[in-house]
Amino acid sequence: MFALHVKCPHCFKSLMNSKRMIDAHPSIQLSVSYGDHHGTIWLSAMYGSYNYSMTFDMPDGEIAEFFCPHCGHSLTGSVNCPDCSAKTVQLELEKGGNVHFCPRKGCKGHLIAFDSENELIEEAYKHYQYMEPEED
Repeated sequence: MFALHVKCPHCFKSLMNSKRMIDAHPSIQLSVSYGDHHGTIWLSAMYGSYNYSMTFDMPDGEIAEFFCPHCGHSLTGSVNCPDCSAKTVQLELEKGGNVHFCPRKGCKGHLIAFDSENELIEEAYKHYQYMEPEED
């Protein structure tokens, strides 16, 4: 796993909160609503982690709506969740590309898209150690 740094795709302000740590890293802070409930959610910035903290609870299987805490724009994207087909939440990566995650509570569908293959390779090398193949 590696830590993401994201910003709003509308106002381009950082969504990182260094005062609210999750998985020992700054969290991703978003505004969230479900029914009559409106509050804040702090998501783990570790790609592949599903840890979060939220100011209210909602039932499994329900879909929340996510907004930028700075400009208030909806963060609903145009990509469907690969697991359940709900419209994903889209955040912009600070170094280019996007991360998408499912807004359905309990669904683990997510994906990441870098602007270029070179950035994907560079990020992988920064976070994963290369090991020489063993000779027989």
